[in-house]
Amino acid sequence: MSQQSEIQNPQSAIARRPPKGIGRFFCELTWHDDLADRYPFYVVERLIEKGDTEAVRWVRARYGDDLIRDVVCRSRRISRKTARYWQVILEIPEERVLCLSKSWLNRPNRFWSD
Repeated sequence: MSQQSEIQNPQSAIARRPPKGIGRFFCELTWHDDLADRYPFYVVERLIEKGDTEAVRWVRARYGDDLIRDVVCRSRRISRKTARYWQVILEIPEERVLCLSKSWLNRPNRFWSD
């Protein structure tokens, strides 16, 4: 089975089983497989930002590009670099990506201001 068909088929083996060592990307908690079902937005957000190639491949197979697109558009935790990468890969209009908008970039950081 080709990698592309695995990405399109969420029931494939790659989608069901997370890669070994995935817990290292979630150092603040103990990884167990039900986290993938209970917190999909968080898992996708963390793995597209911090994950390796295998982890990102699993995210695409497990959750699909629609959820990744939603995370890229709405997340406040991913970097501009990550957002730009996925914006190009998934052909998302730039104005839909929150962290690429001018209002987002120019907002003051209230925590550190006087």
